[in-house]
Amino acid sequence: MDYKLSVVIPLYNNALAILELTERIYKQVNDVISYELIFVNDCSTDNTHDVLKNLANGYSSLRIISLEKNVGQQSATLEGIRKARGEMIIVMDGDLQDQPELIPNLLKVYSSSGISIFVKRLGAYQSRSRMLTSRLFKFILQIFTGLHPNAGSFYLIDSQVKERLLAACGQLKKPYLTVMIALLSDRIEYLEAIRDISQYPSSFTFSKRLKYAYIAAFCAIKTRRIKKQHLKL
Repeated sequence: MDYKLSVVIPLYNNALAILELTERIYKQVNDVISYELIFVNDCSTDNTHDVLKNLANGYSSLRIISLEKNVGQQSATLEGIRKARGEMIIVMDGDLQDQPELIPNLLKVYSSSGISIFVKRLGAYQSRSRMLTSRLFKFILQIFTGLHPNAGSFYLIDSQVKERLLAACGQLKKPYLTVMIALLSDRIEYLEAIRDISQYPSSFTFSKRLKYAYIAAFCAIKTRRIKKQHLKL
């Protein structure tokens, strides 16, 4: 079946948030657009698998991808994008800091193929120390990609950008998707929104942030080289 929209959400120990997240997404898209909701369970150690299994009985549009080993947020998201069947793909986190109520607004901003739309986060949605390290990391990425420092992992791409992304990922062992999307899109647009402070625990620790900072910088350099080689995407 072909869908207009695929919503891809990587999960790691987000069992407490999944039910509310699913219900809020359902309210925004059901009877509005043909869609599928793809949860990618990145080998969670809590009861995420059981929660998803129970949810699948009540939501026919829900698809579950269960990974056999933990591969990290970026690779888990990539697997969801690869399996997505929608003409447009929205990616968001599973801890409810990203508001499902913004999905209709993202769809309205979309205007032509080859563009990507990022939610530009406003407000202090983390502790002061985490906000500081996050902004430093994002400013570094801005230098490499031009992506606004407040752009995060809540974004929309279309099938054309997806094809470019998958082709480029074939040359990378460890992708960093926001960096690659920013460099491979014809144009980037933004939707400003205040990000919620989640009541659910986040699996994105400081050590993971440092690890991903290195991966993102390397990925930006490699993606630029791919573009210079005139890869047919």
